[in-house]
Amino acid sequence: MKKIAIAAVAALFVSGAVLAQNAASSLKSHPEIGAAHEHVIQALAELRKAQSANHYDMQGHAKHAEQLLTEAEREITASAEAAGENKK
Repeated sequence: MKKIAIAAVAALFVSGAVLAQNAASSLKSHPEIGAAHEHVIQALAELRKAQSANHYDMQGHAKHAEQLLTEAEREITASAEAAGENKK
C-alpha cells in the first residue's frame, strides 16, 4: 500500500513538472503574454511585501487582490497555452 501511495505521488509530481514546463515554453513563445505574466508575478511579490509591512492588516483587500492576481496568472498561462495550440 505504501509503495502505491509513493508511486501515485511521484506520478503527480512528474505530471505537474511536465505541465509547468509546457506552460513556461508557451510563455517564452509569446513574449507579450510572457511579459504580462511577469508583471503579475511581480505585482504578487510587491503585494506580499506590502501585506508584511502592514502586519497583514489591510481589511481583507490585499487578500482579495492576491486572489485576483493569482487567478490572472492562471488565465495568462492558459492564454499562452491556447495561443500555442492555435499555431499548430
